[in-house]
Amino acid sequence: AFDAAGTADTDAIFDVVMKFIIWSLVALVTGLFQSGACLAFAEIQKARMRKIYCEAVLTQDVAWFDTNNAGSLPGRIQNDIEVIANGLGDKAGLLALNISMFVSGYAFGFGRNWYITTAMIVCFPFMAVGAAVMGKAMADFQSETQGSYNKAGSVAEEILGAIRTVVSFGAENKEHGRYCDVLIP
Repeated sequence: AFDAAGTADTDAIFDVVMKFIIWSLVALVTGLFQSGACLAFAEIQKARMRKIYCEAVLTQDVAWFDTNNAGSLPGRIQNDIEVIANGLGDKAGLLALNISMFVSGYAFGFGRNWYITTAMIVCFPFMAVGAAVMGKAMADFQSETQGSYNKAGSVAEEILGAIRTVVSFGAENKEHGRYCDVLIP
């Protein structure tokens, strides 16, 4: 963008800036479309799943309700459906976006300079192993943390279910300590 005398070529700079603006607007519009389409698809699937889940619960034998708490079913249904909808909505859209960026980036790279792209392909397995190790460590940490929260939740539910007994024996501090012990391993 500089000429031989070292002065800026404003026309060339303006052309590059305009290209960036146009590509940014294209990315914004396509991103909004992709996000909206995936979220609409997820909402449709959520409605279908709620209907199917409700029909499945209503067709259960009476013995099934003895082993499953009917009061917790709506919350469980909602949580399960939200997890599935998150996977179908945002996560599926991001997966499609990332795969298309990966493929088009390498295609563009081979078209522009195949030497650098080949070097990137050689480095890719090392980056993938690093990402896999990091993902595994994060999943293990999240699983450990979630286990602590689940145990603490069951202790809190037990305490709140028998709150009158806890208060009548003056065991609030003892139960608080028990809750904290389970929460923070």
